[in-house]
Amino acid sequence: NNVGCGYNGMLNCNGGGMQDGTCNAPFVITCGQNYDGNSANGNSNWGGYPAGNDYPGPEVIHTIVVPPNSTINLTMSGLTADLDILAGETCDNDNLTITDFQFGTTNEMITLPNATGNPRTYFVVVDGWEGATSPYTLSCVNN
Repeated sequence: NNVGCGYNGMLNCNGGGMQDGTCNAPFVITCGQNYDGNSANGNSNWGGYPAGNDYPGPEVIHTIVVPPNSTINLTMSGLTADLDILAGETCDNDNLTITDFQFGTTNEMITLPNATGNPRTYFVVVDGWEGATSPYTLSCVNN
C-alpha cells in the first residue's frame, strides 16, 4: 500500500490502487525519499529500445512528477549488475528518449526537465543489460 505520492500535497497517483511496477500501476518516485527496488521483481514487456535491443527484461516502471519550471536529477545507485535507466513522457519503449547507459555497476543519472508552467509526469524504466537483475536505489534532487 503506497500512499503519499503526488505533488504539492495533492494525491496524484497514476492508475490508483496497488502499484506493481507496470505501465498501468507504476511505482511512484518522490524527491526527498529514496526508492529501493530490485529489477528481478519486474516484468518482461519489451525486448529493446531505440538505443538498443539487448534488454529482454525484466524491467520495473516508475513515475515521477516534475514541478513547473524546474528540473529533477534522478540517480540510480547500489547496483550489483549492469542496470540502465530510461525515461519519457509516455509508457512506450519507443519513446523513452532520456537515457543513461553506464557500464557495469556504475551509478546512472538522468535529468528530467520541465520548462512549462504545469507539472510534467515522466515514466522511468529500470532495465538490465542482456537480462541482468540487481537491487537498486532511486533518489532525486529537484533543482
